[in-house]
Amino acid sequence: MRSPGNKKAKRLIFFMVLGLIVITGVRSGLGQIPTAKSQIVRITHSKDSVVKYPSISNNGQKFLYLSESRDLVNPDKILKSIKIINVNGTEEKVLFTDKVKKAPPPYPESYLVCGTRPPLLSGDGSKAFFALSIEEPLQLNDHYLGVINTDGTGFKVFTLRNTALASLDWQEKGFKDDTWNRISNYAVSNNGKKLVLIVKGHHGPRKFGFPSGILVMGSDGRDQRALLSPAFEEEGWAWPSYPRKPYTEGGWAFAFSGNGEKILFGAQSSANKDDYDLYLVNWDGSKLRKITDFKDRFFTIADISDDGKRIVFFYGGKKRQGIGTYSIYADGTGLKYLRSKVADRVDFEDMDSKGKRILHRYKYFGILMDLYTQKEVVILHPEMMGYAGSNGTFMDFPYFLSFWNPRFMAEDKVIITGTPKGRIWREFYLLDFALSDIK
Repeated sequence: MRSPGNKKAKRLIFFMVLGLIVITGVRSGLGQIPTAKSQIVRITHSKDSVVKYPSISNNGQKFLYLSESRDLVNPDKILKSIKIINVNGTEEKVLFTDKVKKAPPPYPESYLVCGTRPPLLSGDGSKAFFALSIEEPLQLNDHYLGVINTDGTGFKVFTLRNTALASLDWQEKGFKDDTWNRISNYAVSNNGKKLVLIVKGHHGPRKFGFPSGILVMGSDGRDQRALLSPAFEEEGWAWPSYPRKPYTEGGWAFAFSGNGEKILFGAQSSANKDDYDLYLVNWDGSKLRKITDFKDRFFTIADISDDGKRIVFFYGGKKRQGIGTYSIYADGTGLKYLRSKVADRVDFEDMDSKGKRILHRYKYFGILMDLYTQKEVVILHPEMMGYAGSNGTFMDFPYFLSFWNPRFMAEDKVIITGTPKGRIWREFYLLDFALSDIK
């Protein structure tokens, strides 16, 4: 009789051999693409914690992330923290932890906890931004925005007001307050001084419908204003014109240029409920313009260069060339479907701040593509020195929520994840690559 241990060992060997066969086959198909000189170094050593959602500074020297660990007092619950660390693994600092700070009125006795949205680091690395929730006396997810300097000072919490309700007797209409219910997405300028937020919902009767909007504000809480939102009429929420319903039922792409000038978003563009396209608008609300003509809702993620001139987005529908990654200029010209030499389609992961290169994945390989020439370079593969894969896992780019624009690449550095030997959970690693020898 064969022992269970022998069966388990043989099963593990089988999958390891199968993995090697797959890798060898894919690697041979990448022969026409050069490989960059790269090195991988482990950054985090989180013990029993889970690390998620890295957000790296433009110079690639530090990054923000979310840490989850079991509550020592109540092991059935998870405690979350926002941490910042240098990419060499030094000077890690906790910026926020669940149930330490209290919420602003009208719930001043409720403790704040990390929300469900990934934290965000300003491009210059000076400020951290993160959604906050409360769990008692009622569940309010991602209702507040937290801001703190990365040296640990200047913590602030902001509530987002719905200006359409501010001029009404909202209590008479059945609203509990005049705030937006939830933050769905947010982006920040490189200097950390300007914020753009996608907000949804209200605290009133459901019969009024479900609103969404775009707000802009300073990181000090000043100058909070609606860039795009519905008015409130007797029968409920009403949009006076198009575009409308950003980030609702379609058009989920959203980005903000690092110079703090251009805002990219998807929204409904006609009375046809399936008619969505991408729009660009200045920070001050001027020069609103539609830059695509797909008339379809399946825009998922997007990014925009720091100077606001180049845009990349992923589209999941059937219009134009179909599913894949597209690039376009801010004036709506130069629409291009990006094609890979090896992958059936380009699955866009991240773009550098200058709008010159993007990352995409092909099976277990990470590939860098030049947006001007569409030349590709392999920067991550299982044969690299320092590659960490165990228990049948492979190194990968970080996981993010759907429709979230990640920031884990900075110039010649990328934050990746891997499973060290003896570990169940993934850790963060620094992938440092050089393109100087690539022709």
